[in-house]
Amino acid sequence: MSKEKMTAGERDKWLHIKDLEAEVDYYNLYEPNDRASIHRLQDKIDDLYEEMGFPKKLSDVPTFKNND
Repeated sequence: MSKEKMTAGERDKWLHIKDLEAEVDYYNLYEPNDRASIHRLQDKIDDLYEEMGFPKKLSDVPTFKNND
Protein backbone atom coordinates (compact mmCIF):
# COMPACT_ATOMS: atom_id res chain seq x y z
CA MET A 1 0.00 0.00 0.00
CA SER A 2 1.52 3.26 -1.10
CA LYS A 3 1.07 6.46 0.81
CA GLU A 4 1.06 9.67 -1.14
CA LYS A 5 2.64 12.65 0.53
CA MET A 6 0.55 15.76 0.79
CA THR A 7 2.00 18.86 -0.83
CA ALA A 8 2.30 22.09 1.12
CA GLY A 9 -0.53 23.61 -0.93
CA GLU A 10 -2.84 20.67 -0.20
CA ARG A 11 -1.97 20.84 3.49
CA ASP A 12 -2.76 24.56 3.54
CA LYS A 13 -6.14 23.91 1.89
CA TRP A 14 -6.99 21.18 4.43
CA LEU A 15 -6.07 23.48 7.30
CA HIS A 16 -8.14 26.27 5.76
CA ILE A 17 -11.11 23.89 5.42
CA LYS A 18 -10.77 22.85 9.07
CA ASP A 19 -10.62 26.50 10.18
CA LEU A 20 -13.74 27.32 8.16
CA GLU A 21 -15.56 24.28 9.56
CA ALA A 22 -14.72 25.44 13.10
CA GLU A 23 -16.06 28.89 12.22
CA VAL A 24 -19.31 27.32 10.94
CA ASP A 25 -19.59 25.41 14.22
CA TYR A 26 -19.15 28.68 16.12
CA TYR A 27 -21.89 30.38 14.10
CA ASN A 28 -24.24 27.41 14.53
CA LEU A 29 -23.70 27.49 18.28
CA TYR A 30 -23.49 31.19 19.12
CA GLU A 31 -25.01 33.02 16.11
CA PRO A 32 -27.62 30.63 14.67
CA ASN A 33 -29.68 33.48 13.19
CA ASP A 34 -26.79 34.68 11.00
CA ARG A 35 -27.68 32.30 8.19
CA ALA A 36 -26.00 34.46 5.52
CA SER A 37 -22.58 34.04 7.15
CA ILE A 38 -23.12 30.32 7.67
CA HIS A 39 -24.11 29.80 4.03
CA ARG A 40 -21.17 31.91 2.83
CA LEU A 41 -18.75 29.80 4.86
CA GLN A 42 -20.33 26.53 3.71
CA ASP A 43 -20.08 27.63 0.07
CA LYS A 44 -16.40 28.45 0.57
CA ILE A 45 -15.84 25.02 2.18
CA ASP A 46 -17.60 23.34 -0.75
CA ASP A 47 -15.38 25.23 -3.21
CA LEU A 48 -12.23 24.18 -1.36
CA TYR A 49 -13.33 20.54 -1.26
CA GLU A 50 -13.98 20.74 -5.00
CA GLU A 51 -10.48 22.19 -5.55
CA MET A 52 -9.10 19.22 -3.59
CA GLY A 53 -10.85 16.85 -5.99
CA PHE A 54 -13.95 15.98 -4.00
CA PRO A 55 -17.36 16.55 -5.60
CA LYS A 56 -19.91 18.86 -3.96
CA LYS A 57 -22.59 16.19 -4.13
CA LEU A 58 -22.05 12.47 -3.67
CA SER A 59 -24.83 11.18 -5.88
CA ASP A 60 -23.60 7.58 -5.82
CA VAL A 61 -23.78 7.32 -2.03
CA PRO A 62 -26.91 5.39 -1.00
CA THR A 63 -29.37 7.01 1.34
CA PHE A 64 -31.42 5.17 3.91
CA LYS A 65 -34.71 7.02 3.63
CA ASN A 66 -38.01 5.25 4.11
CA ASN A 67 -40.07 5.02 0.95
CA ASP A 68 -43.35 4.73 2.85
